Amino acid sequence: MRRTGIVIGVLAAFGLLLASPASAQGYPHPKPSCHLEPTSVQAGATAEVEGFNWLPQSTVSLTFFTDPTSLGTAQADQNGKFQKSVQIPSDASVGDHTIQASGTDLDGNPATVSCPAVVVAAAAAPAPGGVAFTGTNVSLGLVILIILVVAGLGLIVAGRRRKTHANN
Repeated sequence: MRRTGIVIGVLAAFGLLLASPASAQGYPHPKPSCHLEPTSVQAGATAEVEGFNWLPQSTVSLTFFTDPTSLGTAQADQNGKFQKSVQIPSDASVGDHTIQASGTDLDGNPATVSCPAVVVAAAAAPAPGGVAFTGTNVSLGLVILIILVVAGLGLIVAGRRRKTHANN
């Protein structure tokens, strides 16, 4: 019986020596991201690119795709966020494109993400000569209305005068 107690004690001590303290595993860092505002823009116009979850104080390169065109770089702040005004290439075709952000993620690894960009057609130029004519010419109708009102008032006044002269 005593031997069994010693064996159990030795095994318990050995188990305690081999056991390591439990350690909490850290949550994985969020992936970098980017966002274009507004998402629909005319060629040659400017838009804001925002990025989140980049390595703090790191440089992020911005590229416009379908035809790769550099939009410059942005500097992530102490929270891993950046914001940069970019000019959409003036020769960009109407349709769907992407802006690619390349830099370093929060774990120190290279990262590349894309955000959608829709290039829309430029607004139609106004017609030469000012504002487009979309209604009807009301001035002639207004003149006729005024003439009829004046004529009606004249007839009323003339009718009252006749009555007044007929009663006298």
